[in-house]
Amino acid sequence: MAQPATPPGTMSGPTSVLLIPAAAPILLAAAAIRAARAMQNAYQDAESLASDQAFAAAERAARQSAAQAAGMEALARRQDAAQARLTRLRAAAAQLGIATGAELPAAPEHDAPALRGAYVAGLEEQCALLQSAIADHSAGTAPADAGLDEIEVLLPHGDLQARLDAYARRQTPQQAAEVRRLLARVAHRGSLPEAVARLVEQLETAGTPERHAALLTELRRAVQQAAEQELAEAEALVLEQSLLDLGYQVEPIAHTLFAQGGLVHFRKPGWGNYMVRMRVHAAAKSANFNVIRAVEAGANETSVLDHLAEDRWCAEFPALLASLAERGLKLDVTRRLAAGEVPVQFVERGKLPQFTEEESTRREQAPLQKTLR
Repeated sequence: MAQPATPPGTMSGPTSVLLIPAAAPILLAAAAIRAARAMQNAYQDAESLASDQAFAAAERAARQSAAQAAGMEALARRQDAAQARLTRLRAAAAQLGIATGAELPAAPEHDAPALRGAYVAGLEEQCALLQSAIADHSAGTAPADAGLDEIEVLLPHGDLQARLDAYARRQTPQQAAEVRRLLARVAHRGSLPEAVARLVEQLETAGTPERHAALLTELRRAVQQAAEQELAEAEALVLEQSLLDLGYQVEPIAHTLFAQGGLVHFRKPGWGNYMVRMRVHAAAKSANFNVIRAVEAGANETSVLDHLAEDRWCAEFPALLASLAERGLKLDVTRRLAAGEVPVQFVERGKLPQFTEEESTRREQAPLQKTLR
């Protein structure tokens, strides 16, 4: 029988949670994280170049080139268009009750092409993700519903678009609309997942109605699997960044953590031999957190510090819950044990990730508005 949840202030031992992801906010938060990291990398590259006297003259010359000026004008047009489109999509999502989640960092004032390009790419990715969320939410509804008028914009173009048009001429309007709605859910990726693209090709020459119906069922399954994989990867990125933002050292997180399950360890400098282990159970959509202590092989002595380590984690756990919830990943605590109710788990040091007290614990966001010289 599960123990009832206790007030947050009394929890400090092992903790079990249910994972309750909200797809659109998590995907948008992951897009914002990727954009922020790309902007940070571009800023650092630009700052490094600007501080290097050997390249200063070349940079000034590049700034004056007509080609670069034209490129920046094109980026500015893309930025304006993406910002306007994102505003419309957020309004459409609000009408449908879709949470829009995290926003991008502020637009950079410095016009380094890579920095501006990273920001614009982030805007466009958020537009694409919101469009897919609207398509997913509106599947099977009338085209007049909010946001559906823009789905066509994000469907694949070129050869695939021509094939879809040809397919539509051979099928009923309802069948064609179903395929297009399914593809709208994954169109933001830029290219269709291999399994989805293969099924689209087979649908073109399905032949019998029975074969067509079977392929359409497979297409629904393939699109759903692609969406679940993307969400799992976004959850892993959101978890990593939330831990980094809170000052933790984090071992590399596999992008399959939430799809296949597994372990991740994290800690803060000054924690000595202690760290927190998070074990994800993918099938059950649940996870466990517990404090562990790194020991030498064969060691099993308890310490008064074990209780203190659990109490310290107790005080910090709510901040992690809040950070994840803000990015769309809610953890519903289902089981809490008091500090000392069960012993802190001892794990051989050689089986754990190696952290150092000097290791950087957070990906600080450089002042993106800073003027580069």
